[in-house]
Amino acid sequence: EAALAAANANPGMYCIPHMDEFEQGLKDPALAERMQSGPNAMVVVMPKGPPMTGATFVRSFALNLFEALACVMLLNLVGEHVPTLADKVVLFALVGLFNGVSSYCSMSNWMCLPWRFAWTNVFDNVLGFALVGVVLHYVM
Repeated sequence: EAALAAANANPGMYCIPHMDEFEQGLKDPALAERMQSGPNAMVVVMPKGPPMTGATFVRSFALNLFEALACVMLLNLVGEHVPTLADKVVLFALVGLFNGVSSYCSMSNWMCLPWRFAWTNVFDNVLGFALVGVVLHYVM
């Protein structure tokens, strides 16, 4: 914390070590040696100020609205094949499964995020999108 404050780091994601610090980039044997000896880290520096602002809520709402509209478009494309509530719940639970696995499991694989984090978010996506199926069944 003190080192980041002293460096006055700008908001962003930083990799330690970073390939740009090595003459041959990813092909540099010194980078491979440094990665082997550790420590290795990814650090996200957040903007100064409170983490939950009105702008955070607006961005989250816009993202949720985009997801809901995408689900409505999907349902319009395949609607006749998913006539029942159960069909819609399964369809959108699968959308949530695909969404969660493709994003959170990729982050766990490539960014070394804990797998428990990934699977918890996959589960959350499946439940959330299944709920979208329930809502759309009764709204449309």
